[in-house]
Amino acid sequence: MSAPDPTSDSAPAAVRNPRRALATVVAIVFLDLLGFGVVIPILPFYVRSFAVSDVFIGLLAASYSVMQFGFAPILGRISDERGRRPVLMLSLAGSVVAWTVFGLAGEVE
Repeated sequence: MSAPDPTSDSAPAAVRNPRRALATVVAIVFLDLLGFGVVIPILPFYVRSFAVSDVFIGLLAASYSVMQFGFAPILGRISDERGRRPVLMLSLAGSVVAWTVFGLAGEVE
């Protein structure tokens, strides 16, 4: 096995400002966990107001982690091919849409 050539086109570009890159990743992870964590305390109120079972609410909460587990390798491959920034921005936009729909939900069908 040989080491990859650092001058080849497939080698990742050097990060211009590693602190800024780290701060961006930390902010994205924080926002993602905040969005998930905010939902947990209000789940009992959803159980009462929507008259659904505890099991349904548990499955709803677990679906977030299951989808994250399932799509992490797929999004990782896409980010390797297309770049990190577009994938992160699309993922954040999807999270915002999902949180908005969840917050505006009037009933469970």
